[in-house]
Amino acid sequence: GATVEVGGGSVRLGMAGGALRGADVHFDYPSVGATETVLMAAAVAAGTTTITNAAREPEVEDLGRFLSSLVPGCSISGLGTGTIVVEGSGGQGTRSGGVAHYVIPDRIEAGTFLACGAIAGSDGLVVSGVRLAHVQAIADVLQEMGCEIHSRRSAQEGSGDGGDSSLCDLVVASPGPGALRSVPSIETSPYPGFPTDMQPLLCSVLATSRGKCVVTETVFESRMSACRELRRLGASIEIASGGSSATIRGKGLVGAEVKTTDLRQGVALVVAGLAASGETVVRDLSHVDRGYVGLETKLAGIGADVTRVAME
Repeated sequence: GATVEVGGGSVRLGMAGGALRGADVHFDYPSVGATETVLMAAAVAAGTTTITNAAREPEVEDLGRFLSSLVPGCSISGLGTGTIVVEGSGGQGTRSGGVAHYVIPDRIEAGTFLACGAIAGSDGLVVSGVRLAHVQAIADVLQEMGCEIHSRRSAQEGSGDGGDSSLCDLVVASPGPGALRSVPSIETSPYPGFPTDMQPLLCSVLATSRGKCVVTETVFESRMSACRELRRLGASIEIASGGSSATIRGKGLVGAEVKTTDLRQGVALVVAGLAASGETVVRDLSHVDRGYVGLETKLAGIGADVTRVAME
């Protein structure tokens, strides 16, 4: 029931008749952003909305649970599956006074520190407060490469009003650069497959591992910018025509100056710097700051020699 006008470099949205109404929505691709957008609109629409080929990512589930508690009269079923059914509130608005909601742990930040443990040769790095199911695909690949990862009960489990009985700590042990072995191939895919946001980080780890791996990106176009910058650090990487895959042959990395162009590429370069000999300078951390709070402080806390400096 929405009206959409695109033109002049802007998008104008409105509601015909002043209200949204439920509908059947099918996605050709299970997009997270598209699923979340329709989910929010459906929560306040009148009637039933059925979303098919919906994204199954944990963040979509979390948003659905939040909307169910925030919007009176809204009920949502099928979260975590390919079909979500929303009974909308009919425009009743949100609960006065709001609600308390505890956001799920960031699985990509958890995966980032798993990658740190792998590339740096950790003998027991602890990544605390993780939902194992959310990072299972990441842990599986790192274990195949030679890391030892085991879970234990988290000190955060059941603590405070937001206690979560599903939380665990992951303990990572890795033989480190040159001793990890490459997997033959890896392909990104929607959840529960290997996440596209971890692809640049995995490329950094693979660049220091023994053997050859073909990494194929299926979710986003032209997401091999990390590989281009990793080559400045001495990585042996061939990027296929079209930029959807790269062949990585592991070798030692050497410190150099590199530049970030996006969030995940930027943090992948920081992680690669942990294994590179000499000094690595990663410029323009504004991209990385979008997704990580106090990254350099956390890295220093686990033994990394890292300093943030103002650059001209």
